[in-house]
Amino acid sequence: ILPGESAEVILEWTAPASGRPGEPYRQWTTIDTNDAERKSLTLYVEGELAAAVAAEDDTLAFGTVARSQTKTLATRLISYRAAEAGPNGKPESLAVLGTEFDDAAAGEYFDVKVEPASAEPALPLGAAAALRLTVTIKPGLPEGPFRQTIRLRTNLADVPPVAVAVVGEIRPDVYLSGPGYSPRT
Repeated sequence: ILPGESAEVILEWTAPASGRPGEPYRQWTTIDTNDAERKSLTLYVEGELAAAVAAEDDTLAFGTVARSQTKTLATRLISYRAAEAGPNGKPESLAVLGTEFDDAAAGEYFDVKVEPASAEPALPLGAAAALRLTVTIKPGLPEGPFRQTIRLRTNLADVPPVAVAVVGEIRPDVYLSGPGYSPRT
């Protein structure tokens, strides 16, 4: 590069296969020069590893829900991996193959739908695809607080299931409340 000129340098980096989501990384490369004032230049790549597939919101907080009420919340499943070739050699889109609940008996009170995500909002930087996950609470869930984890198995064989927590509290359809009221007394 002649004095006063510039050139583009492309540094490609691939996340280590053994990396875990949330793990920080910092790697670098050094470029030697013939500049007497600057014999070398070091370029750094640093950040935090993202999961291959992750829920945009990993907790859906329903708040207080009346026992006979239905309530729906949604999030997106984001894939940071390019589509892989399927059996026919064509790239396959991200797909959810199955869902599993921590408490299978309580799972009957939840309706889970996965469908293509709309184009808005835009995908996060580096994301390849997104699906919309919609969870609806059906009437009849027993009263009291609930915490359920839904695990979604994708078509990416080496990716662990994506966990989404569903939390809230089921209240009776009619209940007393007010200054000095205590349900215990």
